[in-house]
Amino acid sequence: MSQMLIQNYLAELDRLRRISGTNSELVIREAFKDLLKGYARAHHPCNICAIAT
Repeated sequence: MSQMLIQNYLAELDRLRRISGTNSELVIREAFKDLLKGYARAHHPCNICAIAT
């Protein structure tokens, strides 16, 4: 996985934790979902419409 995607994930995770004040699964889930979508777009551009939002 690209380093940029991982860095974006960690930054978003930190931002969400600061805003919510918690480390709950819900906070982590949203950041991880964005990481997976970014990876899928980068490696499977033909399947973008198959990615659930």
